[in-house]
Order: sequence, then structure tokens, then C-alpha cells
Amino acid sequence: MSYSHLDEAMRDRLETHLAMLKREGVIDAWHDRRIVPGHPLDASIMAEVEAADLFLFLLSADFLASNYCYDIEMHRALERHATGEAAILPVVLHSCEWKRTPLGKLLAVPRDGKPVAKYPYQEDAYLEVTEAIRKAVAALGHPRSTRGTGTSLGSVKQSRGGQSGSATLPPHPRSSNLAIRKVLTEADRHAFLEDGFEFIARFFEESLSEVEQRNPGVEGRLRRNGADAFTARAFRGGKQEAQCRVQLGGMVSGNGISFSYDANAQLGSFNEYLSVRADDQGLMFDAMGMSTMSGREPKGLTAQGAAEFLWALFIRPMQGEGRW
Repeated sequence: MSYSHLDEAMRDRLETHLAMLKREGVIDAWHDRRIVPGHPLDASIMAEVEAADLFLFLLSADFLASNYCYDIEMHRALERHATGEAAILPVVLHSCEWKRTPLGKLLAVPRDGKPVAKYPYQEDAYLEVTEAIRKAVAALGHPRSTRGTGTSLGSVKQSRGGQSGSATLPPHPRSSNLAIRKVLTEADRHAFLEDGFEFIARFFEESLSEVEQRNPGVEGRLRRNGADAFTARAFRGGKQEAQCRVQLGGMVSGNGISFSYDANAQLGSFNEYLSVRADDQGLMFDAMGMSTMSGREPKGLTAQGAAEFLWALFIRPMQGEGRW
């Protein structure tokens, strides 16, 4: 896995989804956090670059800005890909200009190159990536072994005829189960909530502007109601077709973000509510599911996922589908 350290949390979540592939002996995942302390960084990374059968490039603007990821790791991986020695699977984490890179010629995941961060429920995106990895490994056409069975995936060499060569024991065997529970404070929760609200407000503002540019006759308006609320309205031909109010709080605890289809709604009146939840690795938003008819509440949302979810509720009447 080649990635920017700024995207490490998403890489960790993806690796969690690879658990069954590891248990079945299909893959053995490696990234630079597995370098043993005291070992040379560049030599350790390049040894794995030369040994890997499948490269995952976790794409974001931060990845593209990394000279090491882009100029060194990706360059060598593309050379090995061109000779048929290895396969490459681009994984789009965040919106960025990845299509202008040499990786733009390859089929990316999730489906249609939609960034993982734009999925309201990101677990669906990680599952798509996992299934694509399983297919990519199967297409390589030869069996895999894992460090857990005594052989290193990177050290198993195969001839074109399918006959296996020598396999060597890994010099530093260790578990991939290294994640530990993160300690999160009330201050962390409060900051996550406030930052998430500000992100959603900016997201709505930019989205309204884009809707105006793409649709003649459509006008969008966003109005701040103090620091803790905003209203959004969309007009077509001068007639209002969509409206909402988004506000910090809304329930007794105030530990969340409320959404109402009525821009004039008061505190305590809402059609959807996002609460903050913590797991062992971080903070996230969970929707109550009041606005959906599927019986499945969107959970585990990032600020981006929460913004996409609330925007979909707001814009749905203008898409001819009515409210959920």
C-alpha cells in the first residue's frame, strides 16, 4: 500500500476490511508502518516495491503532493506493471486530479472512481475495494502465501510457467493485529462536532453555488443564523423548491446536528439528527434514520459523508423524487 500519512486513518480502515483475505491466505498486506525500528526506510520500502505482486495506491491530493509516493514508488510500480511483473489497483480516497496521472489509464475503485470519502456510508466503499482486490489477486493466476503460514508473500517467486521457486522465511515475523484503542476526550468530541458542522455549512454553500452554475434559472441561498445554525434554500424560476435548516444541537444533550426540511424550524423540531459516536479508533456521525425509508440508518459517517447525506435530503425534491 502506497499512501500519504495524512490518510493513515483511512488506510487503517481499509486494512481492517482485508481481514478475510488475510485469514484465507489470499494476501499479505504491507505498508511502511511495518518497517522494523532501526531498519533503513528507503531500502525497506524499495525491497517491498520490488517484491510486491499487487500495488494499492491510495489516492488523494496529499498522495499526489508526495514526491516519494509519486516519483519513486509509483514510478517503479508502473515499470513493473508494464512488464507484467505486478498489477496496480488505484484506490480513490479523496477527490483529486488522479486521472491526469499515469494511473488515470487504469480502472480505479470504488466503482467509477467515486472517492471513498464521498460515500455517506464508507463501509460500502471499503467493501467494494476489498472485492476488487480479491478479483485482482485471482487474475494474477498463481497461489498466494502469507507470513502467518511461514512464507513471505513478497519472497515467493513464480515462473511464467506457474512453477514456484524458492521461498524464504521473513526476517522479522509479527502480527498485523497492532491497532490499539484510542483515548478520546469530551474536548475531542466537541471539536469534532463543531468542525463537522462548519464543514457541512461550507459544503452546502459550495454545492448551492455549483447548482446555480450548472442549472440556468436556479438560484441558491445560504444564510447563517449565528454560529450554530444555517438555512439553505433553492429556487427555480423564482419558486422555492427546496429548503432546510441545519443546526448544532436539537436534542436535550445537544451532542449532534439536527436537520429540518423547514427553514423556519425552531430548536427541538427536526426531521433527521446526526449524533457523535466514538469507537476504538476515532469519532464519527450516526444518523437516526428518521428521514429514510430503508430501515437502515447511515452510520460511521465522516464530516464529508454527513454533508453528502444531508445535502441529498435537501436537494431530493428538486430531483423529482420527493422526500424520503
